[in-house]
Amino acid sequence: KGRELHVPFPLSLFMGKDKHPKLDQKWLQKLRIWTIQFVFLRPLLSTVDILFVDHVIPLHNEHVTSIIKLIVTISLNVSVTTAFCALITFYHAFEHELAPHRPLAKFICIKGVVFFTTWQGVILKLLGHFGVLHEGYRFSLDEIELAWQDLLVCMEMAFIFSPLCVYAFSNADEKVKEIELKEQKVAEKEETKKTK
Repeated sequence: KGRELHVPFPLSLFMGKDKHPKLDQKWLQKLRIWTIQFVFLRPLLSTVDILFVDHVIPLHNEHVTSIIKLIVTISLNVSVTTAFCALITFYHAFEHELAPHRPLAKFICIKGVVFFTTWQGVILKLLGHFGVLHEGYRFSLDEIELAWQDLLVCMEMAFIFSPLCVYAFSNADEKVKEIELKEQKVAEKEETKKTK
């Protein structure tokens, strides 16, 4: 309680004059809401995307479909960014207590994949929209965007996130816990012998 919070960009833009508020119950609740909103919005936005953009419910108007797709994409990105920033803010508040467990590395391993793929998807859609990516002889523009997305995810997993996972989720932590547990059991046995 009373710790200074470092709210990351872009949420810091909406902070007003108090750029570094103090952690209290009110702020913990805000961070919780900012994080949990993604859990509720993601399935809702995915459902809207499946129903209207993927033509389960035909709208017979490509303009309306494009607008719905844009709204879903923007809403999803705002939701992901807000949740990501809230989690980073929470981490900064408890950074020293959590340091031995390497939570930032674990967080980046898991959430980084989601964050990168989300923004990559947006960038690829924009590249397709502005004509940088073209429809091919055998593939539609959506298939080409998806192929690029898949290639980028494979490269990120192989060269960035897999090595990071080896570091973040090291079995050395488990070995240290085993040694500490053995030492604790030995100490308990010695104390039991002394009391007898």
